[in-house]
Amino acid sequence: MKNKTWLWILLGIVAVTFAGCLALVGTGIYVVRRNMDVKTATADTAQDEFSRVRAQFADQEPLVQIEGRDHTMPDLGQRLKNAPATPEPLSAMHVMVWQERDRKLVRFSLPMWLIRMGKRESFNVDAGGMRLDRINISPEDLERLGPTLLVDHRDRESRVLVWTE
Repeated sequence: MKNKTWLWILLGIVAVTFAGCLALVGTGIYVVRRNMDVKTATADTAQDEFSRVRAQFADQEPLVQIEGRDHTMPDLGQRLKNAPATPEPLSAMHVMVWQERDRKLVRFSLPMWLIRMGKRESFNVDAGGMRLDRINISPEDLERLGPTLLVDHRDRESRVLVWTE
């Protein structure tokens, strides 16, 4: 009789763990599908989209600007010191990627609550197959900077913008 009780307890634990994993995967899929938009676009249409977003930050240099393989990065420490406190919290980090060969314009938004929930001291930006390990910025630093243009990358085959709002 005792063996049957332990068997049911063990099966219950396995079932609850399995259901929890399914719920976690389902939530992840929901968040990604809700926050990602992929559409076919011509080079001109993509350029118009990038210009529209870039116009929001017309008077601002990006934290990282990449032309081809050259990285230029302003002094983040100095910029954080000079940044005024923003009155309202950021809502999201946005990534927009254009790939010439695929003719796809991909927009992805990551809610700031999810970034804050990561409990990491900092995170690295990885967009469009481009790893920017040198940008080591925390969610608190992003909040201090306020709405800002983080990355502007352009080469012959692609364009990537990363910004917060």
